Amino acid sequence: MPAKILEKCLKAILCNCDQALLGRHLHTKIEKYFAHCMIQACAFGHNLCSAFRKDKKALVSINATLKSEVEALEFQLSEMKASNDEKVVNLEAQLQRYLASNEHTTLLAATRIEAAHDFLKSAAFGISLEINTARSTIDAFKLCRSQIKTLGGFVECFAKIGSTLPWMPSYKFLMWANLLLLSLPQSGRLNCSSDFGIMQEFNIRGFFGP
Repeated sequence: MPAKILEKCLKAILCNCDQALLGRHLHTKIEKYFAHCMIQACAFGHNLCSAFRKDKKALVSINATLKSEVEALEFQLSEMKASNDEKVVNLEAQLQRYLASNEHTTLLAATRIEAAHDFLKSAAFGISLEINTARSTIDAFKLCRSQIKTLGGFVECFAKIGSTLPWMPSYKFLMWANLLLLSLPQSGRLNCSSDFGIMQEFNIRGFFGP
């Protein structure tokens, strides 16, 4: 390449201060500088291309590895799903067979009996029993009061008639009557043992109202 053409090329790519420095050198020396720059530029471009091809090859290899790993994981996931679905079906079938078996029925009945026994031993059952007993006592007292009023109690000769009426056994009536009196304030045990005597004492104490 002629030295003048090289000089023009260098002036086109160099700034003014660098052009002033090159103006002091001979054209042959400028030609050598330009050739050296061209060699360095070609080497730099070659290194860039080599690095790019190397990085691209590495990225392609990594991409292929990742794709194969993803495919392997997807295959494992599909196998696990199929295995789990099969296990669920088998477990549901086993559960249905167990629920329909005599063992389950026997165990369920035994569990219910055990739970009932535990409830009978609990404090909640005792409280419930006391509440129901108190309600039954009050209902029985109201029934007796209604019956004695309906039969015309506390009139002349009723003691002889009332003693023959089979409306309640004396020992049961006496038992809940004493319990009722003991549960009320300022009340004591009854001093009589006949149904009519108990009713008469209730009337004296004002339990039947006016």
